[in-house]
Amino acid sequence: MKDVKAWIVLLIAVLLLGLGCTLFVGVGLGSDAITVFNEGLHKSLHVSLGWGSRITSILFITLGLLVARDKMGWMSILYNALAGFAIDFFCHIIDLQQLALMSVGAKVFIVIIAQFVLCLSYALLIIYKQGMNPFDAIAYYIEEKSKISFRVARMGVDVFLLVSGFIMGGVVGLGTIFCIFTTGPLVSMFVQVFERLQTNGKISIRKFALKRD
Repeated sequence: MKDVKAWIVLLIAVLLLGLGCTLFVGVGLGSDAITVFNEGLHKSLHVSLGWGSRITSILFITLGLLVARDKMGWMSILYNALAGFAIDFFCHIIDLQQLALMSVGAKVFIVIIAQFVLCLSYALLIIYKQGMNPFDAIAYYIEEKSKISFRVARMGVDVFLLVSGFIMGGVVGLGTIFCIFTTGPLVSMFVQVFERLQTNGKISIRKFALKRD
C-alpha cells in the first residue's frame, strides 16, 4: 500500500512539475534556473520543451549517479526523468501562443500560479524523503570534495543553469526573480502543511483503533 501511495504521489508531482514549467515558459516572463536551462536547450537545439527537459535530466542524472550515487533515490530519479513527458503533454493541451498574447497583469498572475504549482510539486517529493535530486547530489559532492558549503555549491549549480540557459535563449526576467525569492519559503510552507496533515492523519487512525478496542 505504501508503494502504491508513493507511485501516486510521484505521478501527481510530475504532472504538477510539467504544468508549472509549461505555464512559466508560455507567459515568457522568466522562470526558475532549471526551466530556463530547459528552455535554452529547446530553442538552441530546435527540440520540444519536453525534450529540452529530458536532455537536462539525462545529463544531470548521469553526472549525479557518477559522483554521488548513494545520495540519490529512485523517486527523485524518476521524477526528473519523467518531467519532460509531462511538459510535452501540457504543451499540447495549453495554447502557449495565447498565453504569450495575454496582458502583463494576467501573465504575472499566471507566474504566481506556476510558482505555487512548482513548489507544491517539490514539497511532495521532499515529504517522501526518497533521496536527493541530481542537482542537490552534485552540490553535495562539491561540498564533500572542497571547502565550499552545500548552500553555496547549490547556488553555483543554479547560476550555471541560469547563465547557460540564458546564453542558449532561455528567458530570464520577473518570473526568475520571483522564483529566487519565493521558492524556499513556499516549499517549506507546503512541507510543513503536509507534515501536519500526516501527523493529524496518524492521530485520527490511532483514535479510531482505540475506539474499536
